[in-house]
Amino acid sequence: MGWPRNQGLRRMTNAGRLTGIHDVSQGHGLDIKPYVVATSQSSPGRGDSRIKNDGDVGVDLSYNPTPGFRANLTVNTDFAQTEVDQRQVNLTRFSLFFPEKRDFFLDGSTFLDFGSGFAVSGAFTPFFSRRIGLDELGTPQKINFGGKLTGQVGDNDIGVLQVQTAAERAIAGEDFTVLRLKRRMLRQSVDSPLEAT
Repeated sequence: MGWPRNQGLRRMTNAGRLTGIHDVSQGHGLDIKPYVVATSQSSPGRGDSRIKNDGDVGVDLSYNPTPGFRANLTVNTDFAQTEVDQRQVNLTRFSLFFPEKRDFFLDGSTFLDFGSGFAVSGAFTPFFSRRIGLDELGTPQKINFGGKLTGQVGDNDIGVLQVQTAAERAIAGEDFTVLRLKRRMLRQSVDSPLEAT
């Protein structure tokens, strides 16, 4: 079967099928990323010579029960390694759009995308993970824990996300839950979604 010239080389729906591979193992399919942060501070020049110590611990777990299905858990999440946003100047009355850069939310994010390519008077995004962990003023909120299941089961693409933020500065914590189910209907179906939130 030839490659249609008008389709381009990066269209995976036209790719061939690889066969003849046997005895391949994914290993345990478990990734554990713990973190420990410790600080010690003193300000003798300001008249406060006391030493203030602080510390924090957390962990990120990822487990693949099957090669096509992934579970993620994060506890006391730390996004210190996340890349900083590029500075932008906003001269309009509309909010700026900053892309998601946090690893926990990026891993398997295609299974939670809603409305890709759909626009109503500009851009319309029913679910945007960048809003999780920010209060109404844009001040970061601590994330207590988050869990996510993403992957393929038969002809279904499944994405489930649950995140809880902490109560800080007289702002109540919140729970965020997202569910997306997409089923491939026909032989070459790529985007025949059946979505629910």
